[in-house]
Amino acid sequence: NRKYPAEAELKRLEGEVKLKVTIDELGKILAYKIVESSGHKELDNAAISSIKKSNPLPQPPKDFMGENNSVDLVVPFNFTLNK
Repeated sequence: NRKYPAEAELKRLEGEVKLKVTIDELGKILAYKIVESSGHKELDNAAISSIKKSNPLPQPPKDFMGENNSVDLVVPFNFTLNK
């Protein structure tokens, strides 16, 4: 579901973005934030766009759920160009 951002590809930008994503018992995204930036806004924005398009995520197992009926996940997005 992820598309390499055109501007980042032209600039030959690579990196990893880590998003903390909070989902409910049905997999609906309740919140997200960048916990580790790639250092490039184009890649960071692409990771956020990708997670938004993936809503809802698959339902987590019941035993993963916290007290608020939600679970936090750290999702890595690796952006690597073919050499």
